[in-house]
Amino acid sequence: MLTPVWTSSFFSRILSRAGIGGSVAEVQVVRPLTPTDRPILPTEVAGQEGADPAAAKQAEIIHVDLHAIASGDLDKNILLRPNDTVYVPPAAKFFVSGEARSPGAFAYTPGITVREAIIIAGGFSENASTGRIRLVREVEGKKKELKAKLDDPVKPGDSSSSRRNSSSELGGAC
Repeated sequence: MLTPVWTSSFFSRILSRAGIGGSVAEVQVVRPLTPTDRPILPTEVAGQEGADPAAAKQAEIIHVDLHAIASGDLDKNILLRPNDTVYVPPAAKFFVSGEARSPGAFAYTPGITVREAIIIAGGFSENASTGRIRLVREVEGKKKELKAKLDDPVKPGDSSSSRRNSSSELGGAC
């Protein structure tokens, strides 16, 4: 679900104050073309996928490239107007499980490697086999388990798992 944010400032202020960026590359601004008394969701805009034609609102959707603005390309910055609604999509995630010290879901950053993902998850546990790392990745619409090396890239939605070292004296499955 998209989260609305109300403001009448510049996006550069949003970036600096809210710390938005990282894995969020683009936000949408819905700018009403007629008076409105509430936020308008992108899916309510006439002509958009999922919009109900009978209830569709007249509005413009503006795509804002946050990475360009954060990199100093202020031509991409826009002035927000009253009644504009800013929608920030959920951040992409990757997952680490198995023999990591703090397994879980983490915000994806473009260019991250398996090594960096494991470091973010607290590093390998003492029982981890660094040579038995697997990635579960969606390929052509199907989940596939791939053998991974520490310098392999991680993609949004990937699930990384380190197996238990077979010489470990602790029993049990991971």
